[in-house]
Amino acid sequence: MASITFKDYIIESSNYRTNPKFEKPHDEYGLVIDEDISAEVGIKDDKGYVKIKVTLNKEDNTKYIDNTPFFLEVVIRGIFSHEFEKEEKNQLKSLLGSNALAILYPYLRSYITFLTANTNQFPTYILPVINFAKMVSDEKKISFIGFDD
Repeated sequence: MASITFKDYIIESSNYRTNPKFEKPHDEYGLVIDEDISAEVGIKDDKGYVKIKVTLNKEDNTKYIDNTPFFLEVVIRGIFSHEFEKEEKNQLKSLLGSNALAILYPYLRSYITFLTANTNQFPTYILPVINFAKMVSDEKKISFIGFDD
């Protein structure tokens, strides 16, 4: 039976910028936060990894630019050890593509909450509690690396 063990995580990149065009919250929607989230799952040698990339607001989305307080892009990587027999590779892919993502997502939520709270400019932004693995799968925003041999 394939198994994974969470070892550690790192923030690979983090870029926060205030929006100089921000004027005020939207009259109906409040602060406009547009989320774009994707995931990558891979194996290399004796390690597995999952990477989540989140972009909050894009500068080229001009529809609500006056109501968008900041731009943020974060990439977080989780490192996992794994054990599997060759015939269990699909089971390992499933474990990393669901359980490992579920393990890593709260670290991303916490980081974004911490970062936006400590800017001391706008209300704290908290990513929603969701079934993250199901969402990226349903929206086809997950890629798998190293499972095709």
